[in-house]
Amino acid sequence: MVTFDNTADKRNSLKTSKIGSVRTKVRFVANKKLNICVRQDLDRVMRSLIKKHEKGNGEGFEYACKVAFIIRTAMALHKAWHMTLLTDVLIYNLMKKFDIVMTWNLGVFLLKFRIDDGCYEIHRNCPYDYDSEFQDKFWKIGLALLNDHLDIVQALNLQEQVLNEELTAISGKFFRNHPGRLMLYPLQASTCAIIFFGGDSWYDAVVAAITGLSVGMVEYFLNCTQSKMASTLTDVMVGLVTGIVGGLFYNNSEWEICLSSVFLGVLYWFFYGTAFVIGLLEIIAGRLETGVVRFMAVSVKTLVLSLGATIGMYIVLSDDRKGVVEAWNDNEGHCAKSDFLDDRWWRIPLYLLCSISALGQYRMPINYYWRGLIVQLVGYEVQYKLFARVDSDRDLVDTAVSNALGAFVSVCVAVAFSRLIENWNLAYNNRMLHRGGGDRDEGILFKLTAFWIEFTNKIGIGRKADLDFLNMKGRIDEIYDNKVGRKSLNNGEEEKLLIDAIVNAEPLNVWALLMPTVYQLVPGSLIARLWFNSILPDPNEENSVIAGLMTTASSLAVGLISGFGFVQLIYYGMKSDKKSTATFDLSTMGVVAQVTYKKNDFKVRKLQLEDIEES
Repeated sequence: MVTFDNTADKRNSLKTSKIGSVRTKVRFVANKKLNICVRQDLDRVMRSLIKKHEKGNGEGFEYACKVAFIIRTAMALHKAWHMTLLTDVLIYNLMKKFDIVMTWNLGVFLLKFRIDDGCYEIHRNCPYDYDSEFQDKFWKIGLALLNDHLDIVQALNLQEQVLNEELTAISGKFFRNHPGRLMLYPLQASTCAIIFFGGDSWYDAVVAAITGLSVGMVEYFLNCTQSKMASTLTDVMVGLVTGIVGGLFYNNSEWEICLSSVFLGVLYWFFYGTAFVIGLLEIIAGRLETGVVRFMAVSVKTLVLSLGATIGMYIVLSDDRKGVVEAWNDNEGHCAKSDFLDDRWWRIPLYLLCSISALGQYRMPINYYWRGLIVQLVGYEVQYKLFARVDSDRDLVDTAVSNALGAFVSVCVAVAFSRLIENWNLAYNNRMLHRGGGDRDEGILFKLTAFWIEFTNKIGIGRKADLDFLNMKGRIDEIYDNKVGRKSLNNGEEEKLLIDAIVNAEPLNVWALLMPTVYQLVPGSLIARLWFNSILPDPNEENSVIAGLMTTASSLAVGLISGFGFVQLIYYGMKSDKKSTATFDLSTMGVVAQVTYKKNDFKVRKLQLEDIEES
């Protein structure tokens, strides 16, 4: 724990917000100290920067805090979504606003930061760990700081609270980490086996659920060992256990089991199909190094999982029934029956269960599940209906069209839905933070939002911080109506709740809503099919799996880019106010800006920064 104490006036020298909110009438007295946990190398750099840039009025302290904030933000966003294109946009705007001398390199796993023309260098290794809640929260904290709604100490302390899960709902904490997370493995494995991978009976779902729970316990055990080899062994052991458990059921039960659906459903949790599409987006955007490395890393990881499952099958399958190759290719009458999934009333409910498991894997707050489910369902239905309508045995047009339009529609729905939610929340935030408004419609929306907060907390899925802040309304109204000067809140906890509410009032991050949908559209399973068919070739297979893989991935990338481009044209055509346009561009258009205007990349970013400063 590193603690800095700085009471100089320079700490609050950031520009005052033009929004006349209750924040401007509150005197923050309980959070003057910076209390964050940092590694020793960043601690040394911060202390050196304080001495180097100090001019007698707290400048060195503020400069060091801003450097630490940029590094911590980059690490959290990169770990949560691995979208280097968007992370880079936010870092760039923070660096320019704070006038920080810094360069950085966001690799696939390794992040490098060089401060003060290379005088200091920080390296961080950030593995994949999808986290929709942290992704959205850290992005909002960055926007709040850019919009001068927070000072740097408040922003850093709030980051620490988020990392310590102090602001996470109790239900969210249960699914964020093991052992509660174990419930998601069988749910995802069983539903994916039927929905995506051709399982033709509920026996396949049962076997997939048991196998999924087994690999979940293996991963939990390896994580508990806290060994440096745990991450290296995870993929091998997960694949091995999948092959052993699935092979045992296939060899010893009376059920007719589709092994490919079971294996792909279980391993779906470990396929980084989103990284495959992101790699293609990076290559299109000119980020060849990270794009190609990410592309190869995902392929090799999937190969290890597939090879481990194959070895597991070899261990348990005996020759008295069928060999490994015959077992894998035994699809006649066992896999993908055309009449099992089509026109069944339970297809959509089963898909929604699968989507819930994906949202849990992405650690989206449970009270926000309904948002993700709407976007996921729309994308899936478009993809499913178009694939069936354009079905072709002679080419891959059906695959390309269904995936491209599925991604395109998902982007449009996610953006439109996020704007609708923002407008709804605006009524609540205007009342609670006294940011104007006050008409009749806002009063109705405020009451509905307040009811939702109370209801979700009563059933145990809401954030207690939201309910506590709602209960502070009387005190906030009293402070805002005071005409004498700034007044203090009752204690430091109330200050934290107010700061958290100010950050939550920032615009939603569209990718936090969209990424789980992309996760279910991407071709992670196709990569696995490629390796399985290479290891266990089917002599009767005529279709090219690699062609299907590349068609699916590239069409999804095209759909995402087209969707964001279409939304960008719509919003600029509407000529909305500068503030909402600038914030919207910053939170959603990083990929489009760099893909469409990569020759003028610097100018595009500079315009984004200037728009935010003007607002």
